[in-house]
Parts: sequence; structure tokens; C-alpha cells
Amino acid sequence: SLVGNQFEVDFDTTTISNGITRFKVKAVLNSVTYTDSVQVNVVNYDSSENWRFLITEVLPDPSIVSDAEGEFIEITNSFPFALLIEGWSIGDTGKSVEFVKDTTIPAYTSWVIAKDANGFTTGYGQTADYLLGMSLSNSGDVINLLNWKDEVVDSVAYGDKISTDGSETVDTPAS
Repeated sequence: SLVGNQFEVDFDTTTISNGITRFKVKAVLNSVTYTDSVQVNVVNYDSSENWRFLITEVLPDPSIVSDAEGEFIEITNSFPFALLIEGWSIGDTGKSVEFVKDTTIPAYTSWVIAKDANGFTTGYGQTADYLLGMSLSNSGDVINLLNWKDEVVDSVAYGDKISTDGSETVDTPAS
């Protein structure tokens, strides 16, 4: 159906393979043809199965290089298919980074989101996959991974902070 200037279409995704799918829609209204397309994540898993795109590491107080150069967060997609994370974000309650249009993370892949690309390479000898652009608190923080609807997909709390999703708070990471 056509609602305002937008298409509204319902799909039964249970018959579609898991992963990123591009849907194309076409509508004709008063002899005018309208078309649009959108990429979506299709995840046909039982709702009791844990979501498998998680924050897997947080280092707020590195010892190899300064905090400004070496802080990072790692995220991991352990699904057997790529995920479209366009519009998703990661960060704390003060600031976050949003993944840009068409950003996909491949199946079984971990990404490092570093505060500083050069500092990360200098300190760890690896290349960061994305830039964090924010500081992490050394004494305690809550890091949230949010989907495009700003819903918490995963949350990690350390120090004296409480996790957004109710998971256990861990000790403050050592340098």
C-alpha cells in the first residue's frame, strides 16, 4: 500500500534465506509507476536463540600506547551470514558512532573499532576496521550496541556501572 510518500509492504521472511536481501517493490497509482528498494537483514531463527552479533572486547585503559591512541571496542558477527548494520551504533550514554549507509559485517567476523587508527596500528600492529571517535572511561562505563531502531542488541558494563540489558557487570579492565 502507498502511505503518504512511502511504500508499505509486508513480507513473509520465513521463506527467505538468512542474510542480507534486497527487496524491490513497484506500485502503480493513477497510471504512475513508483518503485523503491531496500536492503534488510533476514534472520529466521527461533526467538529463544541468542542474538549472535555481540560486543566481544572493550579496552578503555591500554598500557602499550596512551588512551587517546589505543582504546578500542571489538564487535563480532558469529552468524553464518553477513549483517547489514547501516544506521546501527555503538558507544556509551555520552557519545556513540553510527555505522554509515550500506555497512555490512561479514559472517564470522570481528571488527575493531578504535579511537585512533594510527595509534591502534602503532600499538597493536593491526589496522582498525572503524573509528570510535570517543573516549572510554577507565573507571567504569556502559557500552551499548544499538540496532537501527535504537534497541539494545548487546550491552557491556564495567567498573561501577550497570548494563543496559541486565547482563553482569565486569571488573574494570586492567591496562
